[in-house]
Amino acid sequence: MNAFSLLRLFVCLAALVAPATVLAQSPLLSCTGTAVRTYNPGLTLVTRPTDILSVGSIECLPGAPVSSGSYSFFATGLPSSCLLDEPVGTGSLKIDWNTGESSVISFTRILTRTGGQTVLVFVGSIASGPFAGNLATEVVVDPALDVVSCLLGPGITEVRGVTTFAITQF
Repeated sequence: MNAFSLLRLFVCLAALVAPATVLAQSPLLSCTGTAVRTYNPGLTLVTRPTDILSVGSIECLPGAPVSSGSYSFFATGLPSSCLLDEPVGTGSLKIDWNTGESSVISFTRILTRTGGQTVLVFVGSIASGPFAGNLATEVVVDPALDVVSCLLGPGITEVRGVTTFAITQF
C-alpha cells in the first residue's frame, strides 16, 4: 500500500468516526514537525516482540492558540520487523504544549510498510486538556528502511521521519 492509498484509507476511517461536516471544516490547529522512533530489539527480517519509543516535536502555523508541542509514546512487545505492518492498536498520547498545558489523545494507530517506507497514522479524540472534545490526526512518514541494516547486526534501532498534525472540531 503506497502513501496515497494509505491516505485514502485514513479519509475513510475519519469518515466513520466523524460526521461529514467535520471533514469540510478548517482545522483548529495545523502543525508539522519531526518524529523519531527507536526499536528494541532492532528491526530485522525476523518478526519478534519489540519495544517502540516514539518522540516528536511539532511547530504550528502562526496565529494558532499554541505555537509548538512535543510528545512521546511507548509501546511494548509489538510484533515488528522490517517487512511486517504492525498490528492496528489503540492507546493514549500526551502532547505538552509550549503554553505549559498538556492534551491527552485517545487514539487508534495504523502502521503500514510499503517498499520499506513506513506510514504511521494516529486518529483519535482529545480526552483532556486544551482542545478537549475535538478530533486529532497525525501522519508520520519515514523514508525507506535500509535493507542492509535489516540483514545485519542489531537491525534498525532508530528511524527519523516527518509528521503532520491537525486538530479539527468534532
